[in-house]
Amino acid sequence: MHGSATYINCEHDMLIQLILAANYLDIPPLLHLGCAQIACMIKDEEPEAIRRMFNLATPTPEEEDEVRKQHPWIDE
Repeated sequence: MHGSATYINCEHDMLIQLILAANYLDIPPLLHLGCAQIACMIKDEEPEAIRRMFNLATPTPEEEDEVRKQHPWIDE
């Protein structure tokens, strides 16, 4: 990470808590910085790698179908 975001380098859990706190406390610059840090972390990563990175469950085919029905723009 370059520039002013170097001080926000921390463990995933801490970064998520920081983003949530910035949102709750209405601190837009910190919220944007935290989200930018997440974006840099997941850039060019495969979906499975992102799931592992954030300990996310792999969706079932039924769950994927439901999301695609609710958000048809996903496949555009």
